[in-house]
Amino acid sequence: MRIQPFLIFIGVALLIIILIGCSTNDESTAVSTDSKVAETELIEIASFVLEGCTGCDNAKDVLVELQEEFTDLNFIEYNVVNDVDVVNYFGVKEHPTVLFLNSNGEELMRLEKESDINYYREAVDYLKTNEVDPIVPQNNSNQESSLLISIFAVDEADGSYLEIPRFVKYNSEVRYPRISAIQELLAIKTELPDHVISPIPDDVEFVQIGGADGVTIVTLSNDFEQYLGTTIGQQTEDLMALTLLSFDGVENVRIVTETYKGDILTEELLIKKKSDNQKFLFEHDDDEWMPIIGVDEYNTNILHQDDLEKIPCFCGCGAVGHTSNHNCFFVYNENGQRILEKHGEYCQVCLDLTRIYVEMKNDGKTIHEIRGYIDGQFADYIPTETPHP
Repeated sequence: MRIQPFLIFIGVALLIIILIGCSTNDESTAVSTDSKVAETELIEIASFVLEGCTGCDNAKDVLVELQEEFTDLNFIEYNVVNDVDVVNYFGVKEHPTVLFLNSNGEELMRLEKESDINYYREAVDYLKTNEVDPIVPQNNSNQESSLLISIFAVDEADGSYLEIPRFVKYNSEVRYPRISAIQELLAIKTELPDHVISPIPDDVEFVQIGGADGVTIVTLSNDFEQYLGTTIGQQTEDLMALTLLSFDGVENVRIVTETYKGDILTEELLIKKKSDNQKFLFEHDDDEWMPIIGVDEYNTNILHQDDLEKIPCFCGCGAVGHTSNHNCFFVYNENGQRILEKHGEYCQVCLDLTRIYVEMKNDGKTIHEIRGYIDGQFADYIPTETPHP
């Protein structure tokens, strides 16, 4: 029987398609296998530590030993304060934290607050002998929150130490409030109202916070040593100690440099130096609402109540009893106690008025000049019934 030419053509074509398909499947399987190996193969161990943290120092020693045992792995160290982007990307919330990563930089496993080398060995052995899928990053970069701390400054009238509440904003869940408190203490000098001063010298830098034998240790730059034995030097130590002693669990504080070791300071030793003036304080529980958008504006209203009570608001809040821009951020109960007011957080006009005040004050304008400018700019709006300065 004679086979038709077109049938021969169809048969050859089908054979070619089958052969190509088998080859493609083989290649696809190889690529898939390679990809799976890349996803599950342990390549790198990343540690996240805080300078001065005893547990972190112990973990670092363990990782040095581990690196000697597993020379095929790459080891990298991040600082939880300085390497914020990486900390937020992986959602690191504790220190030390150690991540086990694949060749794509994806997390396979993590250990937190661990300094026993046996746990690290077990983790490495497990990941080397088992295929573990990557973990979705716990990205914190879009999570915003704030907390309330206390810092201290000097009342110029009598030299006593004033307590100043201060909100600190975070763009992640990573919180190191004691470090933030010292940083705020060093930065607040230009924001303070008249007759309140921060004597901490500009050339003194904060290095780190650590701890040993129940004592919280603050390390400053060696520039601090030139102020030893002076009023400025003693006030600097006192203010830093009081700021840290305001935290639960801190009972003893020592200020040091590379070559200087200060006396241990306690609340009992410093309490007589604290001011009886509670002008800046307000009632607040840990679980109460705190601002996020208007952190700076609330802090300004804490410090500059006298001035901002002379600045009217124009958002219409007079209808709810507000008598000034200050009332948009704080109100007072029948006992005269200062209470947080949420209104300012959500009102752009209120926020803008406080910002105008800050900008003009920083430019050297008086409260009379600031009030005059604001009255002119908002002349078409109904103001609160606010007394003139």
